[in-house]
Amino acid sequence: MTPIKTKYALLHVADRTGITEFAYALVELGFKLVASGGTAAALRQAELEVLDAREPADDAAGPLGLLHPTIVSGVTADRNNPAETGALDRAGGLPFDLVVVNLYPLSQLIDDAKLSQAEVLAYIDLASSALLRAAAVNFRNVICVCDPEDYQPVLDCLRQYDRVTTDRRQTLAAKAFHYCAYYDTTIAQFLGGKWDKLPDELVIGLKKTAEM
Repeated sequence: MTPIKTKYALLHVADRTGITEFAYALVELGFKLVASGGTAAALRQAELEVLDAREPADDAAGPLGLLHPTIVSGVTADRNNPAETGALDRAGGLPFDLVVVNLYPLSQLIDDAKLSQAEVLAYIDLASSALLRAAAVNFRNVICVCDPEDYQPVLDCLRQYDRVTTDRRQTLAAKAFHYCAYYDTTIAQFLGGKWDKLPDELVIGLKKTAEM
């Protein structure tokens, strides 16, 4: 089987800080961009070529449309497993080398007393958080990024070494799981609960507001 040389980056961000500049740099490094929704619109407005992550038919799936099997398998496929890469190729999926995902800051919405519970819950991004976790699990094959502050360090590594080391990938994966854990904890604390006693598992989410 001929090795796949084209590199693909999946971009889906709520915080678009620096995403256009990052995307331009990725294109210069030989990446093809895949995006949807507002991220795709922002990149196209900046005159970048973008492949659609979602087909029009996926819109019927609503907020879960981004979890199309070809997208998910493109994030999770083990590049060293011919069965997985072969299945991905036959399905017409793209092997993602880089996944950039960040989520809508729910904590800001929760502080808005004007929003109902249903309105807040409607902002929960099930698909994006699942893709970020999937990329983090597959960190040996996929670079996962959830923080705009990591854009430049990742670019520096790619420019200098044409790769990101496994240790650095693992650090980014751990950061992604901490990020998702805080996101989930924010939801859990918002929903609350009237307990006769504390549950066996209780996580408190903390966010740094200043350097020590």
